[in-house]
Amino acid sequence: MEQAWDEIGETDVRHATALALLVGFMALIGSGPLATLAAGLRGESHFDTRISLDPTGDGGDWSLFAANRRLLEAINELSGFLERDNWLATVMRPSAQSLLTKLGAGTEQVLQGRDGWLFFKPDVDHVIGPGFLRESQLARRAAIGDTVTEPPQPDPRVALRDFAEELAGRNVALVVVPTPVKPAVHPEHLARGLRIEQGVVNPSRDRFLRELREAGILVFDPLPVMLAIKPGTGTPLFLATDTHWRPETVEAMASRLAAFVDEHVELPSLPSPDYRVRETVVSNTGDTAGLLDLPRPDGHYPKERVSVRTIETASGEPWRPEVSADVLVLGDSFSNVFSSGAMGWGESGGLVEQLSYEMRRPLDRLARNDDGAFASRQMLADELRRGRDRLQGKRLVVYQFTERELSQGDWKLLDLGEPPATIETFLRPGGGGPIVVRGVIADIAPAPRPGSVPYKDHIIAVHLVDLETEDSSAASRQALVFMWSMRDNVPTPAARYRAGQSVHLRLTPWSEVSDELDRINRAELPDDSIRLAPPWWGEPVGQ
Repeated sequence: MEQAWDEIGETDVRHATALALLVGFMALIGSGPLATLAAGLRGESHFDTRISLDPTGDGGDWSLFAANRRLLEAINELSGFLERDNWLATVMRPSAQSLLTKLGAGTEQVLQGRDGWLFFKPDVDHVIGPGFLRESQLARRAAIGDTVTEPPQPDPRVALRDFAEELAGRNVALVVVPTPVKPAVHPEHLARGLRIEQGVVNPSRDRFLRELREAGILVFDPLPVMLAIKPGTGTPLFLATDTHWRPETVEAMASRLAAFVDEHVELPSLPSPDYRVRETVVSNTGDTAGLLDLPRPDGHYPKERVSVRTIETASGEPWRPEVSADVLVLGDSFSNVFSSGAMGWGESGGLVEQLSYEMRRPLDRLARNDDGAFASRQMLADELRRGRDRLQGKRLVVYQFTERELSQGDWKLLDLGEPPATIETFLRPGGGGPIVVRGVIADIAPAPRPGSVPYKDHIIAVHLVDLETEDSSAASRQALVFMWSMRDNVPTPAARYRAGQSVHLRLTPWSEVSDELDRINRAELPDDSIRLAPPWWGEPVGQ
């Protein structure tokens, strides 16, 4: 060892070699920023370096805290922009990730398993992490917030008990469906030697289910059903390169859930809607494969081929939710997969469609990808506050959410009894179809960085002020507008919009597109007075 240190200590590097290494290193680390700067000088960069510290957009109610929040948001946007649009990263990342994938490495979001399987890392973190009901864990998560982000409400028991009480006050029953994540059901594909028949679960799971049942809440637990049917199916219960379950699993869960509801909830008999089924073959590359940011994901992970049982009406039309139904299903992406075409796995074959078929009755649905801890409940609360009572005539609410939300979600307490919101200064849809407006962005929800979320499409909310139209009918009014921020993991121009920027948009009433787009992962604005305004769908003029 001493000899080695002596040799290292006496190593001589010629000045020319040292200079060449130094110049090469500086050129390497400087090439990315220089290329990004050059792109900006050529007009190819879309990042607006102007930062408005006026969070209201109109100069009113300015405060130091609000300005600091706007500055931190701008810094985060700049960091994301440099990471996303850096020339060196754009050129080298796909090839480097391709090499790392061949070597068995994943990313910060994806873990490579065995036999060509991929796992979403937050799912793995949930099952192997500390108990989500530990006091220390709840306290840690409650202190996560900062100037930009509000701290989450970490305890799912509090939110679910409150939700059940609110529904009971309206004589509506609640069935909770915590949906297991992939590594809980298939640990054998994650690492060698893991053949645990009872699955891998978070240490607090059993306590959570027990306390819900002790509180009188009906819980349908899919995990024992999955583990019971797993040995005899002959096929996996989850997709190999996706976070979600296979269509055969959805059908089995819908059948068992329908039987559970029939046993525990008294619903009036209805004439059978005479639904029909049709088998549809779908091929797709899974969402976790997409998160690897490979040049061609299907070159490393071939597309998976599945047969989806699609549900149709007696007249052959695709199944649709019915607002007048006496059962409402709240769900996340596990409800939307095989149902929402934007997810790439077909339509009209998801959990809600299969449950409707098994129960032989129409169902209502509010579902959105991601944020299962609060998104669908927030949709319900917002509907009530807009004056549309989605609980009218309901006897049962089925609440499906992914189990990772138990340790990572924000279990907000939402009041279902608040009066309808009054939004008088916002532009309301009329009967004339789309309109073209010019306006100034007062606030905009954050857009995710492509590859950071397991969904290839994303929508953001935009608050427009100082609206102008050709006929001046919207002069000085405001508007809440939803826009694409990401399509197929590619940022849209709206992802680079900034507060204070003037935009030229074509607006379509949200009601005309909400049936499909309402289920897409969406970033909302935090201000209730804006979020509850009549929404529009926006597209840049000329695109």
